[in-house]
Amino acid sequence: MQPLIDQIRQSGQTEFFWMLVGIIIGKLVERVWRAGANIVSERRIRRRLAEQESTSEHRLNVATLGSASPYDLKRDLRLSHSNRCLRVVPPTDILERLLGTSGDSDAGWVRSEPVAFDGSSDYSELIMTTGIADLAARIERHRRWVAEDFLHRRHGCHFNQPKFGVYRLDTLQRAGQDERPVLRMEVYNTDYFTHRVFRSVYRELVQEGHPIARCTYGDLARYNCFTTSFGVNAFLILKSDAAHSDVIALAQRSRLAAGNIRGEIFSATVNEGLSSTDVNYLGQVDLVQCLERGFDEEVGLTRQDLSDARYNFYDVFLERSRFELGLTCGVVVSGITPEEFSRRAEVAKDRVLEIAALRFLTYTRSSLQKFINEHQFVPHALFTLLRVAVRDQIYLELRALEGVRPDLENSHP
Repeated sequence: MQPLIDQIRQSGQTEFFWMLVGIIIGKLVERVWRAGANIVSERRIRRRLAEQESTSEHRLNVATLGSASPYDLKRDLRLSHSNRCLRVVPPTDILERLLGTSGDSDAGWVRSEPVAFDGSSDYSELIMTTGIADLAARIERHRRWVAEDFLHRRHGCHFNQPKFGVYRLDTLQRAGQDERPVLRMEVYNTDYFTHRVFRSVYRELVQEGHPIARCTYGDLARYNCFTTSFGVNAFLILKSDAAHSDVIALAQRSRLAAGNIRGEIFSATVNEGLSSTDVNYLGQVDLVQCLERGFDEEVGLTRQDLSDARYNFYDVFLERSRFELGLTCGVVVSGITPEEFSRRAEVAKDRVLEIAALRFLTYTRSSLQKFINEHQFVPHALFTLLRVAVRDQIYLELRALEGVRPDLENSHP
């Protein structure tokens, strides 16, 4: 009897052993299959990103300067201050009128002196660096025109606030064994008036056929007095439960937004320029803080609302139509419905100035492709949408140029 019992026990242990082996092998096969699928997926995304770079530069006049490979760039952002300043001031007669008639303590007008990166006030350093011999004369001419715009609050010129420009940009460095792309950026102090002056000078140079219109990555340091803005362009993706599709939020730009005089045109959920206030408690320039400020001011979502959000920074770009540097971003959040989001946006601080309406689309290829084929977009916004969607394996096509408005002066605030 005992030998029979021992045989049954041994047989059961053998079956359990082989069952355990089968489970382990199954798990290993599953992991290998998933790793292989991820590799295939990443290669497909990289291929699509490369294809988009060529198409976007040709059709949108947006050049890709650096990208995550292919996912989040956030942990490899290196931002610092160059301890330099660039400031153009309005003509004295107009400045006095701005100081006397603004009626707004937050309008940002103060009496100050012009200054270039080397501390001089004659812009000789900028003339030498850019090779534009008559740059000082152009600045003198355009600062009066732009000051008149601020005086009459037209073309999006409402307030003059301090902001950051980009002194130096490096997207060629790599980090770690996987050689992740690193973004190194040095900023300088400037203000919105200076930004609008250089943007006006830039448009004039482009109309005259100046080489700055074909600026590449290697030319940026030469023309850094024109990189007076760095914008974070973010699309908000509202996660839904398994029974429903995710939703992406698009913003229809307000007619009061900078330069938007052409009616219905769409942009990212938030389009925020890096400001001198976007410095964290460690004294570091902080892109997440910039984005949080943008969500709060433009669409009424506070830092607490976004406490569980996932911020994904992807691509650094140059939009040549306005010489705007920017960063594409996708923000994923759960627990907020389109209805609740709309209610929050209605009472946002800058809603009237920035956004006319919000549009919510199912986050699928068919829904997005149909929309971009039928509506007008700011170039950098359409570029951002393409780059964010491709990371989620949603591949969109630029089928026609009619969906883009490259001539708009819709600058980052």
